Amino acid sequence: MELVMFQAVRLRYALFIAFEIIIFALFFGSYLIGQEFLYYLYLGLTPFFLLILIYLRGDLKKNLSRLILSRDLIILLVVITAWFYLYAVYRDSLSYLAVVLYVPVLLEELNFRYVIITYLAPIFRGGMAVIIQAVLYVAFYSIVLITYPAGYPGILSEFFLMDMFSIGLIYGSIYFLRKNIYIDMAIHFSLWAMIPFTPAWLIWLPYSMAPA
Repeated sequence: MELVMFQAVRLRYALFIAFEIIIFALFFGSYLIGQEFLYYLYLGLTPFFLLILIYLRGDLKKNLSRLILSRDLIILLVVITAWFYLYAVYRDSLSYLAVVLYVPVLLEELNFRYVIITYLAPIFRGGMAVIIQAVLYVAFYSIVLITYPAGYPGILSEFFLMDMFSIGLIYGSIYFLRKNIYIDMAIHFSLWAMIPFTPAWLIWLPYSMAPA
């Protein structure tokens, strides 16, 4: 019985590592090769992989049902509704909101904050899982520096990496404390949504918390 359980755990973590490698490879490949097809594969396969990982891990399934009943869901729905209403009033592109709500907001929060932290938590106790996912978040967005080095010349590249690490820690800590991704999603979505309304001298604020 213990052997069967051990093999099941090994299979789960093997798939976890394999799926994360594929997700990273598709995202990196879409930047390095410049093929939209790879990016669309990333958009389509990532939720499929994440759902499999959620299904394979029992506590994730329990957490998922708990997520549906969380009061924080109301906060997220209010934030989303408010931004869509604001965009509709000002006749800005609602499709922009729909896109950023899916990617990067939903995919990143579901993967980095929900799946990765929950898979790492049994292995790395305390807040170490949060730190590791922040490091992975930096690695994920390091492709921006590799592909567009001129966009962050000199010391700005170090600031970019520090910024991504800080974002990963902030979002990860919120998830670690709240045990759901709704607050993270509300903040992440709002930062992307406010970009068209932010004056030029304050544009650093949303961009510093929403990687681009």
